[in-house]
Amino acid sequence: SWRMNPVWSPDGRQVAFLSDATGEYELYVQAQDGSTPPRQLTTGGDSWRMNPVWSPDGSRIALTDKLHRLHLVEVSTGLTTHIDTGQYSDIDDVRFSPDSRWLAYVKSNASRNGSIWLYSIASGERTQLTGDDSRERAPTWDPKGRWLYFLSDRDFNLTFSAYEFNF
Repeated sequence: SWRMNPVWSPDGRQVAFLSDATGEYELYVQAQDGSTPPRQLTTGGDSWRMNPVWSPDGSRIALTDKLHRLHLVEVSTGLTTHIDTGQYSDIDDVRFSPDSRWLAYVKSNASRNGSIWLYSIASGERTQLTGDDSRERAPTWDPKGRWLYFLSDRDFNLTFSAYEFNF
């Protein structure tokens, strides 16, 4: 079986990875030294899973798939929560806050621009932080979790009309 997308746990004791051992790509964790067998966390894979991201406290892993979904998996139990679904493309740029209580991610909107969204793990509430008029990406938390930084493409490349003095 194949193993893909390995990511170290924050404490360095485990590695999460995707494997097709069951015939579908599922999420597994294993001791980093191989001293324990892999433990399967997800089941029922109906789409290509990708981009596992550990929470800083090591209790959860965020995971996306090719059906444009974002999931949150409890490492201790394998309990999987569906967080959001992108209508236009894959959800990406997933980042946990330093206290592991929030998840920031990028989801495309009707204008096909990426918007920054925020998910509260405690309440399950999703909030769109940026508008649909420009493309935002790469949300990154400051080390204390007070601020969320991101990149934004805001050059509209307006051109003058060939016939009138306007855009």
